Amino acid sequence: MPIPKLTGVETEYGISASGEPDADPLQACVRLFNSGLEIDFVPRSDHPYDLMLGNGARMYIDHSHPEYSSAEAVDLREIIAADKAGDRILTKMAEKCGLSGGYPVIRLFKNNIDYQGNSYGRHENYLLGAETFKSLTIERHPRYVGLLAAFLATRPLIGGSGRVGAEKWADSAGFQLSQRADFIETLIGPQTTYHRPLINTRNEPHADPKRFARLHIICGDAGMAESSAFLKIGATQLILMMIEDNAISEGLEFDDPVSAMKTVSRDIKFNQRLTMRCGRKERAAAVQRRFLESAKAYVHGGNHVGEFRDVLLLWENVLESIDTDWRRLGDTLDWAVKRTVLERYIRDRDTDWEEIEAWGRIFESPCSEPPAGPIRNQGLNSEDFEKQREIYFTLRRLDLAYHEITPSPYGCIYDRLVQKRAVKRILTDREIDEKVYRPPASTRARTRGRTISRFKKRITEIDWEEIVLSLETQGVVRLDLSNPLVPGANLKNTPFHPDGPYPL
Repeated sequence: MPIPKLTGVETEYGISASGEPDADPLQACVRLFNSGLEIDFVPRSDHPYDLMLGNGARMYIDHSHPEYSSAEAVDLREIIAADKAGDRILTKMAEKCGLSGGYPVIRLFKNNIDYQGNSYGRHENYLLGAETFKSLTIERHPRYVGLLAAFLATRPLIGGSGRVGAEKWADSAGFQLSQRADFIETLIGPQTTYHRPLINTRNEPHADPKRFARLHIICGDAGMAESSAFLKIGATQLILMMIEDNAISEGLEFDDPVSAMKTVSRDIKFNQRLTMRCGRKERAAAVQRRFLESAKAYVHGGNHVGEFRDVLLLWENVLESIDTDWRRLGDTLDWAVKRTVLERYIRDRDTDWEEIEAWGRIFESPCSEPPAGPIRNQGLNSEDFEKQREIYFTLRRLDLAYHEITPSPYGCIYDRLVQKRAVKRILTDREIDEKVYRPPASTRARTRGRTISRFKKRITEIDWEEIVLSLETQGVVRLDLSNPLVPGANLKNTPFHPDGPYPL
């Protein structure tokens, strides 16, 4: 039997200082952290900008980005709520940094690209058994690697957040399903900031390494829609459980998974055929359908029926909509919600994605003047240059505005759609607000969060898997949190519970 798929999410947020185009993003991060938190926290080390929070999460500055690592949880609703709580915490901090024209000076974006050739991460972490992790990432068992790579390469269909254009070194595109696809360069490896792999092998279990491992998935997009997160994370949990249980049939492996992911991202008509390792050609939706059918057989065979029933229903509905009319997903998945908004704009400008892609090649070139030759070679009219440039860069601004989590005159498109009930939700605001202050109840995050809230002045060391306290009546106490599935702590020298009657 597989171990429960405990999951946490790490998000690096895009950051800028409104009205200060030359502002250093690191300075903006420092300003954000210095604004003060309204929840309990303790520094993880001597660094003042690496904090463990009373809701079980961690927040720190990473490569000039504010990063929020949500508390680990097993229940899907708790996983998504814990991640969404990070948006609310950081938005509140930005609002405390001061206003300009009635809006926060510090602006934050939950996306993956800056349109300058840089990508910042949205990493999902899944608990695996140590032996499964070894087979997958160290021994690199061909079947494990092939199946997981095929699932991840086609996962933008059910979990991509969408984007306008492509990176300068990549094949051109009008609209893509995935923001990260252009940045995935290799099949497997330990890197996260260069030569990014589809399957990451970084081995940081933050738990007992003899029993547990933490699979670090870095190829996914940061998104806004709760349904996207619910399906993407839930389906991934299922696939990993099935790999551990050896419950997926063979024949789903791609000849070149990295290339396949880039094709999937650009295939907005959903009709491209991908080459399988066996030589057969399959559409991405057909590959996802086969994963879904395997998952249905696994779940209905008595494995976690109640837990994953809604995931299977949503998964099936998404694939049926992709095969018939993707517009049915315009209130559900990030890429479809965003595409719906953008296509309203381009229809009003009497253009389409093919024309935008052709002009995008021109606008992304290094020339400062309209390049007459390339314009002519693309079959475009040079008289349309200024009009098309306005369209192209407006689309990019709308793309970015969809992911803004701080109030601004042009941003927060997703939040406006939620307010208009134009997007389906999974959670209630109450569930998210609760996770701003409280950790998930069923994992070690509860002990860590509650200990921070009650004993922050007594904590001398803290990390995901251990807390050291100095208590007046008991001296030094070490809380062993190396089993992430246990909401309590193991102690060598004294009983301890974070809600116990100990003096502060």
